[in-house]
Amino acid sequence: MVPQSTLDRQPPVWGVRVWGGLILGAIALALLPVLLPYLQDPEAYPLVNGGGLTQLQAFWQAALHPDLSQELLRVVGPATLTTLAYAVCGSSLSLLLGTVGGVLCSELWWESVFPGRRSAGFVWPLLRGLLVVPRGIHELLWGLILIHLWGTDPLTGIVAIALPFGAATAKIFSKI
Repeated sequence: MVPQSTLDRQPPVWGVRVWGGLILGAIALALLPVLLPYLQDPEAYPLVNGGGLTQLQAFWQAALHPDLSQELLRVVGPATLTTLAYAVCGSSLSLLLGTVGGVLCSELWWESVFPGRRSAGFVWPLLRGLLVVPRGIHELLWGLILIHLWGTDPLTGIVAIALPFGAATAKIFSKI
């Protein structure tokens, strides 16, 4: 049995209704610049683009009844295997980077290498801080950055996958 507190619980200052009203008000305020031109002149600023409906219909038609001709499958099959190879290579490299980075960013490793020394006291937090950068940049952006450096080499895609996931793996491995 859980003991009862002798202190009276005070109700929250703002209840669920107040927070819900604030959220709905914020959404309405955010939509106001979009809806204001429509409210002033509905003919000039339609809410729905009628020209896009045919494109939407074509999309759903292709999604529900995909083209499975042999010509398309001859192109898609090798491309799928290439994509899978990039993913496996990028994941393997991220595991390697994560293992090495995890050891280097482990506080226990630094304490065992430099026992009782404060000289390594700044290295460990510095390395942990450096892991934030590759984790914070999406692999698509890494791909764009590396394309400028290396061109459209297959290694560009593999490293673009490996950098953020390797940094995330290193952070996880450093806490084990």
